[in-house]
Amino acid sequence: MRTSWLLWVVLAAAGSVVAQGPAAEAPAGRKRERVAEVTGKLAKLDTALQVIELSRRAGAEKFTLSATTKVWINGDPGKLEDFPKDGRVRVQYVREGEPPHAAREILDEASIAILDAETKGERATIDSIEERPQGKARVQAVLVTTAHGKKRELLLRAEGERKSVVMKDGQPVELKAFAVGDKVMLTVRRTGTPRLILADLADEPTFLAFCAKQTLRGKIASMGDAGAFSVAVEGSAERTNAQSGAGTAWFAGGKKVDASPFKVGDDVVVKYTQKSKGLVQAAAVFAPDSWRAYAEWAATAPPPAPAGKRGGQPKAAQVAGAGSGVC
Repeated sequence: MRTSWLLWVVLAAAGSVVAQGPAAEAPAGRKRERVAEVTGKLAKLDTALQVIELSRRAGAEKFTLSATTKVWINGDPGKLEDFPKDGRVRVQYVREGEPPHAAREILDEASIAILDAETKGERATIDSIEERPQGKARVQAVLVTTAHGKKRELLLRAEGERKSVVMKDGQPVELKAFAVGDKVMLTVRRTGTPRLILADLADEPTFLAFCAKQTLRGKIASMGDAGAFSVAVEGSAERTNAQSGAGTAWFAGGKKVDASPFKVGDDVVVKYTQKSKGLVQAAAVFAPDSWRAYAEWAATAPPPAPAGKRGGQPKAAQVAGAGSGVC
């Protein structure tokens, strides 16, 4: 874990924004590129001229292709000549210079759904748990079949800042705590090589509570009127503005409650819907021992409405130390 327990904040990227998507993580020491992505209907694909054009509400966007452009078809690497000639397409590119930009990756419609699920949270069944050689060492690997029918071999990263997170029944565990046939949820990290890294793996309730994106944990540092509060995240002194309101769900004592049972010093997990310029919109707050109550609610709850759309104006709050992490 990156702190003595858990600290998570991952921003969901969508549309034409800087994002990682299925792109590989940057090698250590290399400057991170400003990767952007757009999704639209395929208007033109000219393999001879090496050009792809997307039709979008904002107008047509054209990108150049090359031998280094990675092509995804049905969730797996493919060849440009086999790319579907219609449907939705996502293009990832480095936002440098003037358009047309060079496409770094292109995804067909099936790949968009498959890789998004594997990035944000995919259901899967464990087929086997094995060891694989990696240089002079041996690493654990879990082989799964995903809900999209894809066979994946995922390597466990046992150390380092971005090590794999494995949890069960709300607690960190070793991979051997799972068995062949177990139903799990997971996320995948791609490295730019054929090898796939296991980012997170957990039973579904645990995943929803602790591994789903846009989550942070800390202790309540102060509480104000009408649900305003601040959270001090262990290991960080930074503060990030947050908002809670009538639409925020609170859980304590194993059930859904209002904010009244919470007090300064309580350990809490905060789930949020968005983060922009340091502003976090709290969707749910739960005491760690009420994680299962939250997970049961989250499994059936409708998607949260934008800030201020449910139950009136949200209240200002403070959340400290919103850092980057997974699970």
